[in-house]
Amino acid sequence: MGKAVGSKKEIVIVGGSYAGVLAAKTIFKKVDEKNIHVTLISPNAYIYFNVAAPRLVIRPSETERTLFSIKDILNGYSNSSTSFIQGEVISTKLEEKKLIVKTGQKNKWIDIKYQYLIIASGTNLGNDVIQNKFEGKELVSLIHRFNKEIHKAKSIIILGGGPTGVEIAGELGYEFGQCKNISLLTGKELPLTIMGEKKARIADSKLKNLNVKVTNAVKYKEIQKLSNGESQVLLEDGGVIKADLVINTTICNPNTRFLDEGFLDSKGYLKTDACFTLEDYPEVIGLGDVLSIGGRSLIDLYHYQLPIFEKYIEKNYMGKSWVRLSPYESPRQTMIIPISKSGGVGTLFGWGVPNIMVRFLKGRDYLIGQAKRLFY
Repeated sequence: MGKAVGSKKEIVIVGGSYAGVLAAKTIFKKVDEKNIHVTLISPNAYIYFNVAAPRLVIRPSETERTLFSIKDILNGYSNSSTSFIQGEVISTKLEEKKLIVKTGQKNKWIDIKYQYLIIASGTNLGNDVIQNKFEGKELVSLIHRFNKEIHKAKSIIILGGGPTGVEIAGELGYEFGQCKNISLLTGKELPLTIMGEKKARIADSKLKNLNVKVTNAVKYKEIQKLSNGESQVLLEDGGVIKADLVINTTICNPNTRFLDEGFLDSKGYLKTDACFTLEDYPEVIGLGDVLSIGGRSLIDLYHYQLPIFEKYIEKNYMGKSWVRLSPYESPRQTMIIPISKSGGVGTLFGWGVPNIMVRFLKGRDYLIGQAKRLFY
């Protein structure tokens, strides 16, 4: 199955989050729509600007401003050269340049043919509030319900000392640190160890100043729901912590079940060359968090991966055979981590960012005001 497009190059994108949608935007920015047809496949009909999730759990009224119809976005790029399929890719037959897709229409299975394939299927974060597994109004309702759970809870445990865990802990501490028992279990020596010891210690201090109890160097083993509505967290050292609400930010698994294991690394991420193309399949390219290489951040995707993809577009979709593909090189660290709206910690191309800049760049509104402009 597939749309009849005549002599147009048929390009299929798997994934409807940042990498997939921005791939489509980049293609139509570079290529005349008369020469291509792009089909995007995603289990969700909406893209969710989940960068703002730590703020939304406190300010759920902003959620609708972070949801955008994928179909509307694609139609904005081109009415005649785009198709959207809401469904799940079950398997790939790369030799035949074909995907097997299960759609939501009574679990109907269809075949999708392509000339070029973009794998931008991202990762599964295991948390319904942090990641969109729902449709539009349902996600809005979910976040409002979660906000009510936060208000009701007297004790909250956040698992995971990475960027998301620290941001959520900071938001909760700023809003409720004086009236609730809020704990962060980092699982490492300090929160935000990815940013180096100096920034990690600053983050640790800022969280504690917001009345967040930070527990380092202890990992959780299991989360159990109790009959009284509480949850208890079993620790690897044998300890037990109880709370009214547990927020787990430690899960991150690549969405690659539809690919043969030979194309994946030991953790299930997509193996490619330095130009993001699949070995022996130059018509297949990966983008975004699904890659085994890359920074797994929106900044990395936008500023470092997409320029490489643009060269790929010129060479393959536009027929400029003389164009040389640019290899990916890990950039110097750029991370902006608000720890409440008052500021946080950050690095920009490896250089430290002062607290006021963290507040200005992201802490004020978590970029909600810029979300629509990113996709349209």
